[in-house]
Amino acid sequence: MMKKNPIVLLLPFVFLFAVSCGSGPRSDEAGDAPVEVTDPAVEEEAVGDHEIHVEPEQIEEWGIIAGAVTTTDLVSSATLPGIIELNQNRTAQISSYVDGKVLELSVDLGRRVRQGQTLLTVNSPDFASAQAAYLEAFANYRYSSEENDRAVELFREKAIEEREYRRRVAQHELMVARLAATESILHSFGIYHDWIDNLVDRFTSIDIGGGEGHSLAESALPILSPVNGTIISRDVMIGEHVDPAKVLFTVSDLNTVWAHLDAYEIDLPNISYDSKVTITTPLFPDRTFPGKITYISDIVDETLRTVHLRVELSNSERLLRPNLFIKGFIETYDSETRRIAIPEEAITMFHGEKTVFIAVDAHSHDGDMHLTAHGDDHVVFEARHIELGALIGNMRIITGGLEEGDIIAMKGAFILKAELDKGSGGDGHVH
Repeated sequence: MMKKNPIVLLLPFVFLFAVSCGSGPRSDEAGDAPVEVTDPAVEEEAVGDHEIHVEPEQIEEWGIIAGAVTTTDLVSSATLPGIIELNQNRTAQISSYVDGKVLELSVDLGRRVRQGQTLLTVNSPDFASAQAAYLEAFANYRYSSEENDRAVELFREKAIEEREYRRRVAQHELMVARLAATESILHSFGIYHDWIDNLVDRFTSIDIGGGEGHSLAESALPILSPVNGTIISRDVMIGEHVDPAKVLFTVSDLNTVWAHLDAYEIDLPNISYDSKVTITTPLFPDRTFPGKITYISDIVDETLRTVHLRVELSNSERLLRPNLFIKGFIETYDSETRRIAIPEEAITMFHGEKTVFIAVDAHSHDGDMHLTAHGDDHVVFEARHIELGALIGNMRIITGGLEEGDIIAMKGAFILKAELDKGSGGDGHVH
């Protein structure tokens, strides 16, 4: 004969006990209001649904990295496409000042030159005539200067009349003006003061009576670099006839360059001259180049709906080359307003809400993170729902649910959420 299962035999008694006791609220004999009976197991389950206890060794195995919640004064960020350009404030296009034939080339592509260095020489009779006119004016000035000094002395001793004194002073002033005018003509040929001083030194040291004066005025006009920099283009050959309309060399100081960025209309309210700018390029993926916004266009491009930004960059290593494609990361800060911000990867979806995992009893001291283990050596992470603000770069502003100093799982939150959903933490466990 088959034996009856004792659990089955007990079921009618359990049912009768449940009917007789009831499952709703109960009242006492005095007729007081119903008293709600709460099952402790239900409360424990509600709390346990949001906690996961993890073995310390699982922290490393799952790649969980905890960190303290901090505040930031970062207001916005934007990533903009762009291109490297020459610093036009340190770039010069060089032409001949006169029509003439190229006699000599002194530099070539890629050469670094200094301001005032000769790049080429051009045969120019006009330049020789300008030198002769200057030297004549200088000779007249020197003579009138001596006459003026003598007139001053004679007038002081009342050896000449005032009328003669004033005539000599006026004559000297006229010679000064003529010397300045002829010097200006020499400057129009691109000649610097040092070159003119050298011409004067040669003039005052030669023996004019001995026939040396004919070698003073030279027809070979040196074309000088107006800036320090590197020869980045050349379009001239020896023997070529050149004129002022043709660009012969381009010289640029490549120690600084410009980044041309295009900002979208939506980004403009949060971009200013004080914004922080970092330039990156695929050519050097591990490098960043800080810059400074020096120009924000007042005009929106009709087609692209963008605004041109100019960023000046230091380029002492010559890594950034003109026409190189780049990206500009622009961050704007407000020192008067600080908000809680955490990495976007620290946030996950749990029970239909945005959630982070807080390490219970954890604390940070001098930058060191301490995750306190409980009695059985488990580390407790608690799921907490949060309210989100704006996304700035890879950081998310948090408007509710966290306080500065809270220790959360900065990395590995998705694993904690997956284990909590399974109701098991692997070697760890869920309450």
